[in-house]
Amino acid sequence: MCPMDNVIVCLCSLHRKIPEAARNFFTDAFKVHQLATFGNRKKATWIFPKTRRQPNGNDCGYYVMKNMLDIVTASITKNWMEVFFFS
Repeated sequence: MCPMDNVIVCLCSLHRKIPEAARNFFTDAFKVHQLATFGNRKKATWIFPKTRRQPNGNDCGYYVMKNMLDIVTASITKNWMEVFFFS
């Protein structure tokens, strides 16, 4: 979540849709933060970059760490598609 840019980035190595309840939770939390911090209720933009796809349901820890390494080494702060170009 990046409140300054009104962005929520979702990285899913299984390439699944986010459950509606989880999406609503993050959206509501974002709105509350915006209201408390900036005095407005801007709507968040969701970004779903294509990350590496894990072959099974057991390797998620590796893929989380690999995505974190890619973000840190590329110094990603604005353009999330700079590093996540995998299909």
